[in-house]
Amino acid sequence: MRRLASLSSLGLLLTAGHASALELGKMAPADLARLKARTVCSCVFVQRMSLEQCADGRSAIWRYASPDPAPPLLTSNKQRLDITRTVDGGWVQLLEGERVLAQSRYLADGGGCVTQTTVQAPPPSTNATPAESPDSDPLPRATVPAGVDTKQLDAILTEGFSATGPLQGFARAAVVVSGGRVVADRYAPGYSAHNLFYVGSIAKTQNNLLAGLLVREGKLQVKEAVNLPEWRKSGDARGKITYDDLLKMVSGLSWDEQFWAPGDNGYELFFGGAGSMDEQRYMTARTLEAQPGTHFEYSTGAATLLGGLLQAKIGAGTRAPLLKTLHEQLLEPIGARQFVTEFDPAGNFTPGHTLFIGAEDLARIGFLFANDGVWNGQRILPEGWVAYSTQPALASAPDYGAQLMLNMAGVSGCFGHQGVGSSFLVVCPQRDLVLVWLNSVFNFTGAVAFDAPVTLLRRVITSFPERATP
Repeated sequence: MRRLASLSSLGLLLTAGHASALELGKMAPADLARLKARTVCSCVFVQRMSLEQCADGRSAIWRYASPDPAPPLLTSNKQRLDITRTVDGGWVQLLEGERVLAQSRYLADGGGCVTQTTVQAPPPSTNATPAESPDSDPLPRATVPAGVDTKQLDAILTEGFSATGPLQGFARAAVVVSGGRVVADRYAPGYSAHNLFYVGSIAKTQNNLLAGLLVREGKLQVKEAVNLPEWRKSGDARGKITYDDLLKMVSGLSWDEQFWAPGDNGYELFFGGAGSMDEQRYMTARTLEAQPGTHFEYSTGAATLLGGLLQAKIGAGTRAPLLKTLHEQLLEPIGARQFVTEFDPAGNFTPGHTLFIGAEDLARIGFLFANDGVWNGQRILPEGWVAYSTQPALASAPDYGAQLMLNMAGVSGCFGHQGVGSSFLVVCPQRDLVLVWLNSVFNFTGAVAFDAPVTLLRRVITSFPERATP
C-alpha cells in the first residue's frame, strides 16, 4: 500500500515515473508487444498521426515503459508493424518475422482501439482512410482580461514551449480560457487544435461527469452501496463500499500505484499484463487493506472499477449505451467532438487511464466545471454537483475530491486533474481561469526537472488575480 499524502507527492509520481522504470528494468516482452500494438493503433487511427510520429518514442506512451535509449519499435528485434486500413476501421499487427506478437483493432463506433486477445486475420487492406470525426467549432477568442499582464503570459508560454526551456521540447499544447473565451494558446510544431491528445489520468474526470449525469437523471445516489455480487457474502466488508467511496478514492481496496514491473498493480492493469484483459474482473478480486471510507489511496484501478460500474448503470455489456450517453448528454450540448474513450478486451470502460481529446474540448469540460455544470443556460450536471466534487475526500486527504484533484499546482481554489506525461486540466473559478497544458514527458534523459511542469503551471495560474468576493 503506497500512501500519498498530498498532490505534490502525487504529481511527482505521475511526472517522474521514468526513474522507477529505469530502476526496475524492461517490461515482459509479450506485455510490451501488446502495449505497443494498442498505443500505436490509437496513435494512428484515433490521433491520426503518422506511423513515424507514433513510433519515434517522443509522443507514444509505450516508450515510457522501455528504458532502451533507441526507439525499440521498427529498429530492433526485426519487429515491424503491419497497418490495415479499411472503411469501417483498422488493424495494427506487431510482427517478428512472420509471427504475430500482438494485435489491436480500431473500433469505428467511437470506442477507440482495443487489444485482440487472439490473433485474427484482419480483412484485406483497401488503403482506405477511416472516416474522421468532425472538428469541434473553435471556442470564441478574446484578449486577456484586465489585471493580467499579456507580455508576462506570453513569455511563460514561450519559455514552456522552447526546445531549450524547462520542458525540453516536450510541451504539446496550452489553451488559456477566461470568460469562456480563449485568451491565449500555444501549440508545438506539428500540433494544432485539430489534434487529439492522450491525457492519461485526466481521463478520470469522465467518472465524475458520468456519475453527475446519472445523479441528475435519478439513476444514482452516491451514498448507495456498489453491491457487486462477488461482495455480497456474509462478513465481506467490501459490500459496504459506496459510489462515493470510489469517487473519492477511499474504497479501501488494496492497491499500489506502481507500473514498472510484472505483478505491479498498475502494470497488470494498463501495461499489457493479465489484468488488462478484463480490468473489472481484476479489480473486483481486490481485497480490502482499510475499512471503506477511512483511508485515501490514489488508485487508477479503483477509478477503472468505478467506470465499469457506471457503465453497467447505463447499459451493461456493450459500448453503445455508454457512448450514446456521453455524446448526447455531455459532448454534443457543449460542442465537443474531438473525444475518444477506450475499452478493454472484455468490453469494460477504462476511464482510469484512457482518453484522447482535443485541447479546446478539454477546456470546454473545464469551463463546464467552472460554470457549476451549466453550459449556455443548459444544466448538464446537477445543481450542487461541482460543490460536492470539490470537497476533500477526507480531512487527511485535502487534495482530492470526487475524481478531481484539489489545490492544483499548490494554488487554493483551483481543481482539475493531472495525467501521466505531465498533462493538466486546471479550473480556477475564483480567477475566471481554465487552463489546459498538455505535455508528453515520456523521456529517460532526466533533462526535465520533476517540478518544472508544475512550476510553469503555477506561474500561469497566479498571473490571473483572484476576483474580489462580493
